[in-house]
Amino acid sequence: MLTPVPLSGPTESWTIHGLWPDKCDGSYSENCDSSRDYTDITTILKNAGETSLLSYMNEYWISNDESNEDFWEHEWSTHGTCINTLKPSCYTNYETGDEIPDFFQTTVNLFKTLPTYDTLAAAGIVPSTSKKYTLSAIQAAIKSSFGYNAYIDCSGSTISQIYYTFNVRGSVQTGTFVPTSPLSMKTNTLTFYTARRSRLESRQKSRILTTTATGAVIAAGLFILLCAFTLPIPPKAFGVFHKVGTWGKSHDIDSWCPLPDPVSPSNHLDSILLPQSSQFAGEEWTQKQVERLSAAINVPTESFDDNGDVDDDPRWKPFDGFHRVLQELFPIVHKNATLTHINRYGLVYTLVGASDSLKPIVLAAHQDVVPAGPADKWTHPPFNAYFDGSYLWGRGSSDCKTNLIGILSTVEFLLEKDWKPSRTIVLAFGFDEETGGVRGAAKIGEYLEDTWGKNGIELILDEGGMGLQTVGDYVYARPGVAEKGYTDVALILDTSGGHSSKPPSHSGIGIMAEMIVALEEHPYTPQLTKENPFRGVLECQARYSPDELEPWLRKALQRDEGNIGIRLAKARGQSVRFSMQTSQAVDVINGGVKVNALPESVTTMVNYRVAPHDSLEIVKHNIETYLSPIAHKHNISIITFSTQNTNTAAEVNSYPLAGTLTLRSHNDLSPSPITPTDPHTDAVWRLFSATLRSVFEAVPSLQGKTVIPVGDIMTGNTDTMHYWNLTTNIYRFSPGKSANVHTVDERVEMESHLEGMRLYYDVIRNFDEWTG
Repeated sequence: MLTPVPLSGPTESWTIHGLWPDKCDGSYSENCDSSRDYTDITTILKNAGETSLLSYMNEYWISNDESNEDFWEHEWSTHGTCINTLKPSCYTNYETGDEIPDFFQTTVNLFKTLPTYDTLAAAGIVPSTSKKYTLSAIQAAIKSSFGYNAYIDCSGSTISQIYYTFNVRGSVQTGTFVPTSPLSMKTNTLTFYTARRSRLESRQKSRILTTTATGAVIAAGLFILLCAFTLPIPPKAFGVFHKVGTWGKSHDIDSWCPLPDPVSPSNHLDSILLPQSSQFAGEEWTQKQVERLSAAINVPTESFDDNGDVDDDPRWKPFDGFHRVLQELFPIVHKNATLTHINRYGLVYTLVGASDSLKPIVLAAHQDVVPAGPADKWTHPPFNAYFDGSYLWGRGSSDCKTNLIGILSTVEFLLEKDWKPSRTIVLAFGFDEETGGVRGAAKIGEYLEDTWGKNGIELILDEGGMGLQTVGDYVYARPGVAEKGYTDVALILDTSGGHSSKPPSHSGIGIMAEMIVALEEHPYTPQLTKENPFRGVLECQARYSPDELEPWLRKALQRDEGNIGIRLAKARGQSVRFSMQTSQAVDVINGGVKVNALPESVTTMVNYRVAPHDSLEIVKHNIETYLSPIAHKHNISIITFSTQNTNTAAEVNSYPLAGTLTLRSHNDLSPSPITPTDPHTDAVWRLFSATLRSVFEAVPSLQGKTVIPVGDIMTGNTDTMHYWNLTTNIYRFSPGKSANVHTVDERVEMESHLEGMRLYYDVIRNFDEWTG
């Protein structure tokens, strides 16, 4: 029996030892830069505003034989100075100590992903002065959570430390840490130096666990080592990815977020006097648009997830009626434009311009709406439009018949004035956007590419974006210039059935529940990379509205600190988190058919929206990594995403399989190409953003304010996912004020509907006059 060492640290958690860079061969360097042997870690963290981090370290990164400050200084100088990506040369406008918050925050973040105490306790392994545990039992418990064995360091029969190993893709500041196994492993004879790539050691002297002669357990905390760039970064699947932040030098805030001067169309073209877009206002226009939009809302163009083909499923029939309504509402458009029906219900209107040398512009919207559900849940019937004097109520009023009717109304007005375009205008209206656009926009995209060629379109303006955000004297117009990727992942677990009176230890539902917990215990980390348009939003706000930001954010952007995403998500919560983070949502689970029969098949669907710095490959790799230990634990074989071959747990366990887990993905979509938004280098953005300024600075409610156009990222997807080959300039923007999109009592403010018409009007005319 061993006597417990003096208590130090929390009673039900390990504590941190450190973060060590490994050479990937079991060896590592120490004390690499004496000029950065800081003696004031606490002060550096306080000055950086990292009080929460410091508080956490004082609870979980503590010493048992010296002051915490001395311990942190030792870990930094001995190991932190040897991490290449923390060198001063890796920082823009470096100031002494800039790397300290990154080193300690990364270590803490990794520690939080390793619930070692809980993992062992779940396996019945708890601190004891008498009970002994085998090394194999400890390793099995760790592997069930971490996915791989860890190196266990013992002092006699008591565990002193555990080392976790990671591959590191990218830098310590912003890279992805992928769990892996030590370099070489022999049963019960692991040594410290066999760990490779990245190890996390946590130590805790608050308890001891004793072991048998052939085993070891844990008495103290955790530790990490790093190997630079041992895994390749998967290539992006489509398009060009632009860095959107830090125009000019990253530390020069005055160079951030340059603004073009507002541009309005000329009044006089070829002896035709055209009014300014501001004429779309007042009671007469409001009433006209209420009538038009109401007629569109009243046709129930619902699309359903299980819709059949357009020629087979009668639920598509309302679209025939909708097309008749459009013909009645916009006779001049239908007289002058060439209308092409794509896959029966897709609509492409083409107004051919006088100039063959100018690329067309595309104005897009979709005809379909999400199902309305029971009408009695609505204040006003969903397909009987109601105008309350300010808002027009009804399904599709906002998403997105307001756009479609606004576009057609604008073109109808121009043609009434006998206007003839110099540049070809294309109106593209899909009919199944709410279910992925595979029948509508996908076919329209193919048609447009066949007609105009790859990159044959100047710009596309579709629904979406983050609208208008007023901050003091500034209004941020935030069109979406990128969309996150997408995949639906199916976990299909097939196990033996039987009578529920003789159940196994874990039924298929129980095993699937464990897998779901494993996924949810590994959320993705928010990262604010320079390829993410949201960074541009923050840089614009840092320049023009600095007093409205967190006190630390402006300087952090200047320094290009690696943990901005984590800190910002913590400060602002869900409202910004998923602009910087891949989301993971377990949305559907099915299993079992009768209460006295064991489930033979259990299916779970998990939805992912993939951030620009991640990829579909990374998401799938992580799923396999997190679920493999659980499958092995229950003797379940896995059919992975990439192969039909079965990874057989029985090959290791040498007893019959308990079942099979099949991993499949559906609707795979990589993160979109990012539209360039530097007015110095991209003429299309320069004119589009200048038009945004002209239109919205003239809106009565915004007069006197400066409009700041800045691209942002959308967490959802639009029909533009099918248009990537047509142009590099895709803007998603719906400026209107709306409420209850995709739920009951959807409505749109009619004043903002008219403001949207102003935008369509000036975009058409400005680009018609522009010969660039």
